[in-house]
Amino acid sequence: MEDHSEYIIKLLHKKNVVRDWISNKYKENPIIIYGVSGTGKTSLANYILKDFTKITINLDFCKSGKPLNEYLDMSLYKKSITMMFDNKNTNKAILFDDLNYIQEYDKKLFKQIIDFSKKKIKDHPIIYIFNHINHKNIQIIYKKAIPINLSFTKNQYISIVNKYFTCPPKVNVNELIQKSNYNFHMIKINLDFYKNEGHQIQEYDIKEDELSLFIQRIYKYNMNDLYRVCSSDYTIISLNILENFVEWLWNQKKLNYKKKIKLLNEIYHLNCLGDNLLTYIHIINDWLLLEHLLTFSVVIPICKLNKQVKIKSLIYNKYISKSIIYTHNIKLLHQSNITIDQLSFLYRLIFYYNKHRTKEYLQKIHFFIQRYSLNIKLIEKFVKYFDLTISKKTIQQLFKDL
Repeated sequence: MEDHSEYIIKLLHKKNVVRDWISNKYKENPIIIYGVSGTGKTSLANYILKDFTKITINLDFCKSGKPLNEYLDMSLYKKSITMMFDNKNTNKAILFDDLNYIQEYDKKLFKQIIDFSKKKIKDHPIIYIFNHINHKNIQIIYKKAIPINLSFTKNQYISIVNKYFTCPPKVNVNELIQKSNYNFHMIKINLDFYKNEGHQIQEYDIKEDELSLFIQRIYKYNMNDLYRVCSSDYTIISLNILENFVEWLWNQKKLNYKKKIKLLNEIYHLNCLGDNLLTYIHIINDWLLLEHLLTFSVVIPICKLNKQVKIKSLIYNKYISKSIIYTHNIKLLHQSNITIDQLSFLYRLIFYYNKHRTKEYLQKIHFFIQRYSLNIKLIEKFVKYFDLTISKKTIQQLFKDL
């Protein structure tokens, strides 16, 4: 049977372009695949690179905190067991995925990717994936790449769904596509959930820049609808709830302090259960347990909150960027051979010195700095985490007196 991605390549009249690129053209230009969420960008990239050993840079790579160039140097030029015994996998390819997310949440990595894109790489096929290409830095890649825009007409959507999705006779395919926001992931989820009752599918819109509105909508959904609409974005939704619910909770004047603390503890506890379950799912590779993950991470927290807490404002979560900053800070402390506890002790000394201005405290501070060979930039960087009353000017003066 013809592959779904192969069929899409034919629909977009890119068959010859892809064939020529795979055979030799990749030495001249990378490919950039772009289009809205749910159009099959990653699936298409994986199909194009199916005969190569693939190195993927995506959101998971962000968590590693590794420098891009070092990682690629090690990955591209290290012989693998597969390459030794499989003549087909003689080349390694690079796939840059989730790039709009990386652009927003990991500026450092995104800059490294832009710098990498300026190099002339002849030996390895490279594919970049974006949701949109409006940003000036993305245009740097776009101008050098072979573009594939995953944008379909209504008839093409219908053709793809009829050919590759099992639609019961009672389901109106055109209505299904519209209510699934022209998103293939959601089309599959809605078919699995509603089966012969496609007319019951509720229409909704979940664009990246409208996530706050989406969460406000699902806040009022019943339990069955929560499982349906959150099944593909459960991580993003749960993190956004965690980012915002404390403020929602504290704004509720009708709840006493004890009830607020109890509810706060319950929501965090449920998310911990969800995280543990996700780890277990990955270990045993049993994604049939996904509904249980949704239960702990999204469904029960929303059901508990919407009975007692109203949404007033909502900011987009920064958990990914916070995790990256935390990892970087821990690395800096490790390189300086100092712990958070020792830093806390130093800032406490500085606090008392500011208050009393005695020679005794000054000597202790100087001794501590010299004992651990502390760098002024390190002390200035971490002070905001410990004591906002200590100014950089005070720290600079302490180092100047050494």
